[in-house]
Amino acid sequence: MKAKYVIAMLWLVLCHNVLAQSYHIRADANINLRTCAGIGCRIVEIVPPGTVLPVIGELNRWLKVDRDGLDLWMADWVDYTRVEISPPQPQADNCCYIDRQCQSEEDWIDGYHAFQNRECRLPLSSPAASELSPQIDNCCFIGWLCDDGEEWASGYHAFQNSQCHLPQGVIIEGSAGFVDQIAAGFHLLRDSAVWYRYATDGLDEVRQTPDALDIHLDARTLDLNYGDQPPADSNPEEHNIWTASILVQGACYVHQHEAGFVGDPDRPWLAALECTRTQLEAVQTIVPDQPRHRWIRWLQRVIENIEDPSYWWWAD
Repeated sequence: MKAKYVIAMLWLVLCHNVLAQSYHIRADANINLRTCAGIGCRIVEIVPPGTVLPVIGELNRWLKVDRDGLDLWMADWVDYTRVEISPPQPQADNCCYIDRQCQSEEDWIDGYHAFQNRECRLPLSSPAASELSPQIDNCCFIGWLCDDGEEWASGYHAFQNSQCHLPQGVIIEGSAGFVDQIAAGFHLLRDSAVWYRYATDGLDEVRQTPDALDIHLDARTLDLNYGDQPPADSNPEEHNIWTASILVQGACYVHQHEAGFVGDPDRPWLAALECTRTQLEAVQTIVPDQPRHRWIRWLQRVIENIEDPSYWWWAD
């Protein structure tokens, strides 16, 4: 009996395959996921850097992770970072917690469906925590589009710093007035989850510059020659629409570049044509009931005259 007791204790000490609490890690390099805990086990998948994985168990120097419902194993000596994630709170599933006062059952039903369709709306400035339900502690509940653990972690930290009004994953560098203008453009794109995701997936940074508009493809950075405030004679709504469309256009060039697009020296306007069409589609989505809106008409004119060098903004 004593020998069995010693063996059992050694097993518990050496072979930890149960965690008191699961946690998440982010891959900092390519990581092999295997069918079992050992170098000789078959590799099922190689996950790229940035992948977030929940750790659900340990065995000696191996971590058991949940990968889309599969229990796989990775070595614990490879490059990864432990990340803290605020878990989604299922009780916050209704816009009545976020942007509206709901009195009747019908109001709550409408709020629920609006939440499912990501239609909760926010003011441009982040609301104070005291103004929201205590169930809300993450920007992913109030406008951000979060599909994985890393995005939920980012949303939690942004909420703590009152940055829910800023675009997720995009750095805005410039004066406070410039930041407000760019944030307003992204905020407008939030009404269409497709274009918001398109812009935030394509741009890592938007910078204020005194020079002409420019796009740094490898750096995924858009330089905008905006002042600290919108032009005095501009219509605020139209200015925000134009800003939103420029963000989409900038992201388009990055997406083209990363998809392997190679320009045609005989048609230097080709990339601009495709991204101006994308920009036009975004504006038409923002103002679907205004087919004669000034920016729609202007972009249609640019497309019609794209081979005319006088319309080549990129050649300035």
